[in-house]
Amino acid sequence: VLSSANTALELVPRATAKLLRRFEHSKVFFEALPTREIVQLLVAEEADVAISSAPLDHPVLEVREIGRWTLLCAAPKGHELVGKKFDLGKALRQRLITYSPEAPQSRVIDGWLEDLGIARQVAVEVRSGYAACAMAAAGAGVAFVDELSALAHRSEDLELIKIPNAPTFAIYSVTNVNRPLSQLGQTFLESVKHELQTLIAAH
Repeated sequence: VLSSANTALELVPRATAKLLRRFEHSKVFFEALPTREIVQLLVAEEADVAISSAPLDHPVLEVREIGRWTLLCAAPKGHELVGKKFDLGKALRQRLITYSPEAPQSRVIDGWLEDLGIARQVAVEVRSGYAACAMAAAGAGVAFVDELSALAHRSEDLELIKIPNAPTFAIYSVTNVNRPLSQLGQTFLESVKHELQTLIAAH
């Protein structure tokens, strides 16, 4: 089983544990990898399935949407954004914890900044939503994070704020069309879908 960084934090481990409770003599190999390496291993038939938050494109890969995630605003405990009606403009004017330009969060944040005519103030650039949560919890700035990373962080020093009309992003299962999933693999995918629904409903 391969996974993106954010789906590796809680979603895939929970689904794997559920699978192993049902198939207690089974063994699962699990690795969180960058998108490029996920594609390489699946194409080479060295892995059975991937759970990815990024769309993967290759002629031999079958990519199916299995759920969606959205963005939350993450701020230090007691921040001025907390406990009030969410003000996107005010949040964007804070010192921001940002991502590399190719991250899906970056495209959304850039669009918001452009629409509102706000100049970006970067405090820290990180590579993952989990790292963004850690930075926000420590008081380094305000972040816009995927809810899977935010829910996995669960720090008492972090406030998670829902963003009205925030965009949603797909989570995908990815397999090789030449390597049909076993019964174990199919059961794992069902577990992933169920655990995703449970996680999203929990906040």
